[in-house]
Amino acid sequence: MLKKVLEELKSYGSEQSVRIYKNHGADIDLFGVKVGDIKKIAKKYKGNHELGVQLLHSKNQDAIYLSQYVIDATRLTKQDFIDVIEATGSYMILEYCLPNLIVMEKKNMMNWIQEWIFSDNPRYQQVAWSTYSNALSYYPDDEFDLEDCHQKLDYVNEHIHVSENRTKYCMNGFVIACGSFVKELNIHAKIVADNIGKVEVMMGKTSCKVPLAYETIDKIEKKERLGKKRKNLC
Repeated sequence: MLKKVLEELKSYGSEQSVRIYKNHGADIDLFGVKVGDIKKIAKKYKGNHELGVQLLHSKNQDAIYLSQYVIDATRLTKQDFIDVIEATGSYMILEYCLPNLIVMEKKNMMNWIQEWIFSDNPRYQQVAWSTYSNALSYYPDDEFDLEDCHQKLDYVNEHIHVSENRTKYCMNGFVIACGSFVKELNIHAKIVADNIGKVEVMMGKTSCKVPLAYETIDKIEKKERLGKKRKNLC
């Protein structure tokens, strides 16, 4: 089955997309499949956990990304995530795919966040900060220790500008998540956002920019969407 799905992914790939993804940090094998096409393929295999695990461990970026739409995240282990983190530094995987899966796994989510957020390995930091942000955007406020969120905001305020490149990007995202999705954290998050100002992140061969946290939170407020959670993770 895995071979069949890999062939299917390959048929949707393009060299142009391969170049784009490599410019955005892809560092493992890939076919260059657009996210929209990955979602089309996923509809045929949703619920096939065994296939999902094979995709997750395939060391192919397109296949790993596909896994999140197929797999039963509640059956994944810590080692499953560690294996992928050690296999790739692609931020499409570390900051989007894996955090989505960990938030869906939920049971061990906060333990892994707390363990990895101060890791010596920036890949784990990326996953942890992104997972925390995703969780805040999705689950009700009363499921979190908001005092811990306040402490993490203080940490970002003090350390963001001396942190590793992509970790800075994820920390900035955490400030935005706190200020946008949790009303009780809004004021503190805006103070931090104002303090940190523009966050310099090297974005490789792309035109992508780091969103200004204060402006982003302010836009959410003006649209009267403060505290409104996301209905879907991916």
